[in-house]
Amino acid sequence: QLASACRALDLQRSGASGSQNGDTLFTDAEGNLRPDRPALVVSSTSWTEDEDFGLLLRAIEQLDGRIRDDGSFPRILFVVTGKGPQKQMYEEKMSKMTLHKTHVCTMWLEPQDYPLLLGSADLGVCLHTSTSGLDLPMKVVDMFGCGLPVCAVEFDCLHELVRNRENGMVFSSSDELADQMIDLLRGATTKGGNAKLQQLRQGVAGFERWQPNWQRNAATIFCPVAARPAWMVACAKLFVVLLTLSVSFVAARAVVRVVLTLLAHGRGWQ
Repeated sequence: QLASACRALDLQRSGASGSQNGDTLFTDAEGNLRPDRPALVVSSTSWTEDEDFGLLLRAIEQLDGRIRDDGSFPRILFVVTGKGPQKQMYEEKMSKMTLHKTHVCTMWLEPQDYPLLLGSADLGVCLHTSTSGLDLPMKVVDMFGCGLPVCAVEFDCLHELVRNRENGMVFSSSDELADQMIDLLRGATTKGGNAKLQQLRQGVAGFERWQPNWQRNAATIFCPVAARPAWMVACAKLFVVLLTLSVSFVAARAVVRVVLTLLAHGRGWQ
């Protein structure tokens, strides 16, 4: 699908008949980025009912219609990764879309190739929603780890990870997502880039990494372990495990509080 997407987008260039002399869709024969390259937008999904992928498709159709006759706006390649039960259904919908300056394709990547794709992209899109409102999307963590700003659909506790207009954008409808992609991708492939997108990249660069987060939240409990009561160490381990499983900070703290309450009741603490 990626090969056909590249051919389709390459033929959309004004007066072009395809790549020549070793050029690719994104680079010239010497490996430099082409000035007329398309913007690259990446989304990862499990293709389940937990994610309304139709929201992204509707936003792409709106976006394509609005930039169709805008010669200053770059072409856009949307790459969607992942496997799941609804993949074929959405691929059939994609094949029926009439697009002019955008193209959508699906891919399955090996683990070592996934971060390379994220690191090469201009923008990420997250459609993860939480029925509990207590779990965070690990795909956003992956994107942030590769320095990629994200447009993410809004739900409870998302603010713990995506700070609107600081390291990403938050949307609740296809209209909002289309508006955000237009704001962030206009001029994104030029030498000067897009100021809003660059600002979000700076915010992503400030995303707290594991080591300082550990030092701030857990090191004082774990180290030195010998000086801590066994129940405190157990609660700290439970807290870290919950966060590792992508449970939100609020939910993890609530679980630990319940455990502490039960312990206090059992020990007769006041």
